[in-house]
Amino acid sequence: MEYLLRTKVTTPLRRMGIGFIFIIIKVNFHINFYSFDIFADFIGYFLIYRAAVVLSEKTSVFHVVSWLALLLSILSLPKDFMPSVSTAETFQTISVANHIYTQGLELFMIILLYFIYKGLCDLPLWYYIRSGLLKQSMQKRCLWLIGCLMLKMLIYPFFLNLVEDKLVFVIVPVLLSVILYILFVRVLYRMAKAAEQIRG
Repeated sequence: MEYLLRTKVTTPLRRMGIGFIFIIIKVNFHINFYSFDIFADFIGYFLIYRAAVVLSEKTSVFHVVSWLALLLSILSLPKDFMPSVSTAETFQTISVANHIYTQGLELFMIILLYFIYKGLCDLPLWYYIRSGLLKQSMQKRCLWLIGCLMLKMLIYPFFLNLVEDKLVFVIVPVLLSVILYILFVRVLYRMAKAAEQIRG
């Protein structure tokens, strides 16, 4: 049981956490008029895909996660070569088509997180963990993150009509979502550590 959990749960959970770290961190490298994200999102989604493929042996929900992550890995490729919304000026110069594209990716991310949430809840790992606090923490953080991303999508259209000196408020939901992403990654690593401590 120890070896099974280590190879079939611990490693993919950590790999999934690394995938989300790639998605969270934005480090743009500029060459002339081109901008590249060193921590490319498509790599993060591909790591989530690899983790989901292994976890799908434990629960079928991760089959859906793997396909969604693979789709996002492909769809997010252009994003890593697009201008980043780092200032109010760049936010207003980005075309409507690019805004629609990024919000479409955000919608797919919400769907992906929902199925990850369902899959994590169904993992047999919970049968071997006596305390229910870790599962409650995972559920809360995942649902908070999904709720934050949904709220960010709902208020995003209003930011398009703000005057330039008010666009500083765009950073508030972005920072909140980053914090919740970090908390979610942390709980994934806590789950992996809990799996390592199981003996049997």
